[in-house]
Amino acid sequence: MIIQVCWDIEETKEREIESLLEASRSFGIKREIIVTGDFEGEEEAERVRIEYIPLWKWLLYFK
Repeated sequence: MIIQVCWDIEETKEREIESLLEASRSFGIKREIIVTGDFEGEEEAERVRIEYIPLWKWLLYFK
């Protein structure tokens, strides 16, 4: 799993996803997380699952 942090995903979404996909191809990883300021959701790109998790939720989960 690769974790990327981005406060406002709307401004940099394409760049963040491309970076994650490049790392996925290099390391063969199929699950990625982007920690955001407040956005939550998920999508799939190039058979890689990308989860968007708000910072507060990530901090509680990884306590």
